[in-house]
Amino acid sequence: MDRSASYLKAQKAESELAQREAERFQARHNAAENREKRLKQMLVWFMISRNTQKLRGALNTISLQANSSPSLVIEETIHIPDSFYRAKVEITWPEWCEMVESLPPGSLQDRLGNPDGRTVQKELQRGILSDALARGEAITGVSLVKGNHVRLR
Repeated sequence: MDRSASYLKAQKAESELAQREAERFQARHNAAENREKRLKQMLVWFMISRNTQKLRGALNTISLQANSSPSLVIEETIHIPDSFYRAKVEITWPEWCEMVESLPPGSLQDRLGNPDGRTVQKELQRGILSDALARGEAITGVSLVKGNHVRLR
């Protein structure tokens, strides 16, 4: 019995040690990824500021490439119309049923009659907003910006 208990304790200790090692490796991974991103951003800035498309070395070439699609840049959310947001609701099922039953009969009551709940959250639908800007709609504080990235060869 004592040997089984000792084995269980040893396995628990090994498990905890492996968990700490995994967290340490994850932190190293994240740090290395962040350094890579910062260096790439610095290279993009350097190449754009000097109007240079390629940096050639003896073994490698770094090229400035335009992104294939523009990025959505939001400076102010105040001016974004409500139609670009989606609400999510989380309430108990009895509360939901009471709310739906209190609606007048019609299509809204039918649409809301069978969902599962979520907490009320106002969530921006970035894809729909990007599509609207691409079609030419003007929304104050929001723009599509086509950026650049570097490619290593």
